[in-house]
Amino acid sequence: MPNDVSLHTVLASSRLSLRPVFSHWLARKELIRPRDEQIILYLAAAQQSMARRRVLAGASEPARALLLRALRLPVPLGELLAATAAEGYPVTLASVGELHALGLAFIDNPDFWPQAHAAFTPETADQTLSIIPGLQASELEVTPATLGLPVCNFTSSAKAKPKASLAQLLDGFTHAISRGTMKLTQEGVFNARAQDVLARVWKHAPRGPLAEPARVLAFMREQAIAVSDSAGQVRPGTRFALFCTQHRAQQVCAFLDYCLTTVPRLAELRAACGFAPERFALTTLRAILHTGGADGWRALDTIAAALAKQAAHMASVKNSPDQWGWRANTCRILSRPRWTELVGEIVQHWLEPAGMLETARTRKHGLCLRVTPLGAFWLTGEKAPAHKNEHQQLVIQPDFTAVLTHSGPLDHVAQVLGAFAVRSGDDNASVFHFSREQVQTAIRHGHRIEELLTLLKTHSSYAVPDNVLITLREWAAINPQLTLFRDVNIFTFETRAIRDQFLRQHAAQRSVAIGDLHALLLAPERDIFNIMQVLRAVPVDYTDPPIGGLDVRPDGEVISSASDDFRITALCEAIAHPTETLLPNGQTRRRYHLSAKRMHTVNDPLALYELLLHLPGKPLPINTRLNLLVGLGILESTPNDHYTVVQGIEAAVRAKLRTRGELRGAIRAILIKDIYVVHTPLAAQLVEAMTVLRSRARLSELVMHRIPVCNAAHG
Repeated sequence: MPNDVSLHTVLASSRLSLRPVFSHWLARKELIRPRDEQIILYLAAAQQSMARRRVLAGASEPARALLLRALRLPVPLGELLAATAAEGYPVTLASVGELHALGLAFIDNPDFWPQAHAAFTPETADQTLSIIPGLQASELEVTPATLGLPVCNFTSSAKAKPKASLAQLLDGFTHAISRGTMKLTQEGVFNARAQDVLARVWKHAPRGPLAEPARVLAFMREQAIAVSDSAGQVRPGTRFALFCTQHRAQQVCAFLDYCLTTVPRLAELRAACGFAPERFALTTLRAILHTGGADGWRALDTIAAALAKQAAHMASVKNSPDQWGWRANTCRILSRPRWTELVGEIVQHWLEPAGMLETARTRKHGLCLRVTPLGAFWLTGEKAPAHKNEHQQLVIQPDFTAVLTHSGPLDHVAQVLGAFAVRSGDDNASVFHFSREQVQTAIRHGHRIEELLTLLKTHSSYAVPDNVLITLREWAAINPQLTLFRDVNIFTFETRAIRDQFLRQHAAQRSVAIGDLHALLLAPERDIFNIMQVLRAVPVDYTDPPIGGLDVRPDGEVISSASDDFRITALCEAIAHPTETLLPNGQTRRRYHLSAKRMHTVNDPLALYELLLHLPGKPLPINTRLNLLVGLGILESTPNDHYTVVQGIEAAVRAKLRTRGELRGAIRAILIKDIYVVHTPLAAQLVEAMTVLRSRARLSELVMHRIPVCNAAHG
């Protein structure tokens, strides 16, 4: 909400007389003062609750509803009018003029104010409102509006056909993420393995725009259910476990709310109308379905007629206050057939495939629709009730499958089973397949095996086989809280406490803490393999190269362009020491600086140097490469930091030099493909050999500027 300074600027820039407006707020003797003083006195009066209450008492119900919506929804004027009218309030363009006449709100640009000789245009609809300072939503008493429509009196004789479930789609997607089979390429599309998994998942998905894989992934990313690292691997996010433990109805509703905010909108149509008709149609439809009996049928034509009537009423300029009304509205007004087309698209392509609505056709009423139980839960937003069905049966089979009948979208039994097993089928009859991987995933996400075993014993129609109970306990007993990324020797733990305990137990293996949940081991590969077997860690390998690298600044700070990639973090930890700085907001900032101790204790300096050279992104400068060679012990340090280098050796010459055994020792290190560091005593022999080979390469002196490094005490 704008403050009094911005509103003062709006009022001061107006060329219209504001005395009729100020008469609602100021005494008669104050109205004879200069205009600038009147504005200051008006803003001071607007800060007083008694004055606001007196003026608000004279405002109409639609004007108060529009003002309340403006406080909660800072959007352009056209969208503000549409959002208020979609809830059922009889708001019109005259309501905007009334807010101006009473001094409660003003359009930011005075050139677009309601005037007797002006028209409401699409440009006006893009303006925003400035509201008087100090106004609170609690001061606006607005009666909830309703958009009730008559219910069609008929009984549908058509049997409900089983449809693809949106809940099964979300289940399959979360299972794929927990198993680590979701991966993106550098172009942002699913790789071949992920596409194969999605092909099986999408057999149970409804057809239409709701079931697009990119839409599901975008929803989970926005809700922090899933994240993707720099290598493209889609991993569980901070809200993954919470999402998996919700009822299926809650999951579907959350996904549907996200999808409906991203309904494709025609930019040209929105610009011509001054608001998004698709959003207006959806919001009005939801308000209509929210009113009345949830099991009643409503004709699509009747709903479209109500939409058209509400939109036409909103565009009216009649009954505007004196001097505060537009003479006409030049924005486009959609016809009733166009509203019917918009509503039909939302119903048939979005709400019906999601299971929120069901449709039927009659000769008298045409296409009719009504709300399903899942849709009623979405409309009311109430807490999902516990599913009760006296005909439900649960059968546990010795082959680690469970059959559940009559589950329903809000069934707690199905939710718990779905966390520990892969689900197939529908709510009438579902099959759950238990596996070691899925049980360990559930444990890793916060579930306990006793939760599953108690549920099986309580709800199973027959005795649970002993081999199932014993095996489930064994699967849960194996430590699923430890993962080893073998190509970078990083262990990942479920909690920081487990990680710290690991560091204390394996201090001899030169383990390094990374973040809160990771540890880098600098031990030989054989020792790391033995630790993995003892701890029963889950080994994981990367298959794609990283998409970022490292940059070493002149002050020794190491910057990572892909800090969420374990491989980049491991390389950074191998050569640099982290320092943490407490920020004013209470958060901690971690920075890395080159460390002599870290670089002197790496497993394989040459292999590490090769990895650093071949990282993608900005190549390391020559001076940085020299410092790394010296820090890793590959290149001996000289007293004056002068090094002899040879540049421009052709590929053919390099091949011939390799056959000269006495000169192979002249090359001390490679900086880039055609620049080598040379042993100074052998430089003359190397020059002679290159002359014989008619090489155009040349020798020169290179001075290394030292980059500051942490000493051993701090490294």
